[in-house]
Amino acid sequence: MGSQPSEGTFFGHPRGLATLFFTEMWERFSYYGMRALLTLFMTAATTNVITKGDGSI
Repeated sequence: MGSQPSEGTFFGHPRGLATLFFTEMWERFSYYGMRALLTLFMTAATTNVITKGDGSI
């Protein structure tokens, strides 16, 4: 009788949970991406690969 999931589900979970999952996934992706870029920048800055004139606009 009622073995099928209701209309608002995603793999048996509420649709909002899928939205929450993907939001958290992209937040983690951007966080670790920025950490990697900061590490590369700080390494380049401390090994004198980047000079003061390179960073000006």
